[in-house]
Amino acid sequence: MPPKGSKGKSKSSETKAKSGEGSKKRVEDTLLMDQTEQKTLKLEETIEQLNLKNEKIKNTMIGYVTLDVLKFHDRLQFGKWNPRLLIKSQIMALMESFQVNTVDQFNLAHAIPLIVPKNLIKRGTYMTEVSSKTAIPILQVRDDAPPNWNLPAAGGQHCIAALEIWLEKKRAQLNEYIAKEHSIQKQDPDDVDKNELKQWNKGGKKEKDALEGIMAYEGSWLVSLFDDSMIDESLALHILWNETKHIYMESPMEGLIQLFKIMKAQGSDYWQVKLVPQSKGNTSKQRELLRQDYVWEMLSQFNTAGMHYWHADFMQFSEFYSMMMSSYGGMLAYLVGCLEKKLHMCFNSVEVDEKAVKTLLLSLQSKKAEAAQEKLEQIFDELCDAAPIPEVISNGIREAINECFNSCIANMSGIHEIGNQSSTDWVTIFAQYALEVPCKIKEQVTILQEWGNLDRLHTKVRHALKTCMIKSKIMFVCDTCHEDYASFPFMSRSMFMLLKMHLAHIQSTIFEAMLAHPNYHVDSCNLLWDKIVLILFESYPAALHMEGQILAMNIPDHSISQLELLSIFGMSLTGAVKKSKPSIPRKGKAKAKANNDDDDDGKYINVEGESSAEKDVNGEGDDGDEQSVQESADDDKHDIQVESREECLARRERAKMDAEECAKSLEIEASQAFKVLNNSPKVSVPTMVTSYLPWTHKSKISSDAIQNSF
Repeated sequence: MPPKGSKGKSKSSETKAKSGEGSKKRVEDTLLMDQTEQKTLKLEETIEQLNLKNEKIKNTMIGYVTLDVLKFHDRLQFGKWNPRLLIKSQIMALMESFQVNTVDQFNLAHAIPLIVPKNLIKRGTYMTEVSSKTAIPILQVRDDAPPNWNLPAAGGQHCIAALEIWLEKKRAQLNEYIAKEHSIQKQDPDDVDKNELKQWNKGGKKEKDALEGIMAYEGSWLVSLFDDSMIDESLALHILWNETKHIYMESPMEGLIQLFKIMKAQGSDYWQVKLVPQSKGNTSKQRELLRQDYVWEMLSQFNTAGMHYWHADFMQFSEFYSMMMSSYGGMLAYLVGCLEKKLHMCFNSVEVDEKAVKTLLLSLQSKKAEAAQEKLEQIFDELCDAAPIPEVISNGIREAINECFNSCIANMSGIHEIGNQSSTDWVTIFAQYALEVPCKIKEQVTILQEWGNLDRLHTKVRHALKTCMIKSKIMFVCDTCHEDYASFPFMSRSMFMLLKMHLAHIQSTIFEAMLAHPNYHVDSCNLLWDKIVLILFESYPAALHMEGQILAMNIPDHSISQLELLSIFGMSLTGAVKKSKPSIPRKGKAKAKANNDDDDDGKYINVEGESSAEKDVNGEGDDGDEQSVQESADDDKHDIQVESREECLARRERAKMDAEECAKSLEIEASQAFKVLNNSPKVSVPTMVTSYLPWTHKSKISSDAIQNSF
């Protein structure tokens, strides 16, 4: 039997057991930590410091005035409070913003801060509060100010530089309207073009007056005045910090999407997009893109698809611009519309019996295949005619379709034969894709149903989602007999990238195929697109071979500027006729002359032939070959004709009249050409005009291209 322990030891062990860690204490059991509770709302310490500085700046404010920052640019002192250098890219970005968003020079948010001595400004010539209903006074300096006074600025250097460039562009635009006005004023009332006059009275005059009103402000800008005696370096840098922070600079692609969405929300269309005059930057390119009907239509498809396309890799502005303005841009946009339409046919309110359709699909492998196919085609026709509900296609469904494309098509060997029904590799992988897509769509609908989101939707929307899976199966089974794009997958982000890559490799071939097509006509351009697209994808290797041949030809583009074209007519931009330079005869080339008009026999010798030096176009007349010169001289003798003096005068009179008529005709033609060229809008790319005449361009490839070659 073991000995019993003492009572003291027993109590100590019990105490340790209860405390768990012996007699050690924790900090939370003491009053060493601050236990006060803070329940009030509190900003970050940095923000509180900034708010204190803002309050101090309010006390240093003198007021607001307007200043012609261009006229007094030499008086503005940059560098004391603002050490930044002028960066050309920032200047051009601001100028582009002025072009699009206009110049809001009297907005408080855009005021240029000046830190000046208070005794430099005339008392009472500034405003402490700015209102849109009151005129802002102009900056006035005291009469006893030193002659070398200046205005130290805490910002606005890039803004002023951008304003100067913007005004130059506006001035050039105004000069164009003035030149157009003068050209109309100088015309005869009976000969003036009525359409041109109507266009000027309706819009040109208003634009000219608006530009004159804008130019009247010149470099006037709202400036905020601060007392330099109350400003230290910390407050001055805070003023500068306020000018540059809390500003989000959107990317060019974001600007394009935002502009499109704004115009779409306003009910505008592509033809209502106004180009930015005197501009060649991203802003001008954005509007140039939106003015293309096919780009507008494709962006409308992207907008309906939500976020599926907006954040894709190809949505980088420079790449997107080059892609859409290339020869295949319109074809790519057309394919997007066709394949999106094919997807939309699966989402509508058409009533479909799922069990009956499944039975018909199974019957396709039996003896009743013909009857089953006929019934399925009837349902297919209903789907084609039904109004789609594109908003039903959620981002999850689109991602599922994109996933099917990547797993079934993207990494397969038959990807280069996309759309080619005669290719065994493509038919195989497309069949697998057609099996996967309905299953993936059903999974997304099941997820919505499990979350309870399906029951909260509208009846038509709920029905469209429940039947989209079986409708997609009908599409893959029946569209082979009806649709031109039967062997093309549904539109998705990855599908777009694949189409872009394929078309980019044959862009010269596409250009020639369109221009050389014998059946090209504006009224039937959709049929032309379908034919060209299908032929290009079905014969893609041949198109690649043709691309190599075109590139090997290396035919340069022949472009001509407005000045060069006017110079052909001997005119300048101002409308004045250019004086032709006197022609200088080449060395060793002098025409034979006969000056014996007053011979004894009263005959005139007319020299219709040329001398040997004139006929020697290869320059062999200067080598001293006496034999060649002698032979040419002998030939000239046979060209000499003898005519009377009266016949000579009559001939000269007829030639003079013919020359006058020709000169008058050329003058009229040159004048008309000048009006067209001088009054045409100055844009980076000519505006496309719809033509109702058949295309007559001859291809660079061959003049023997037979019909339906492409």
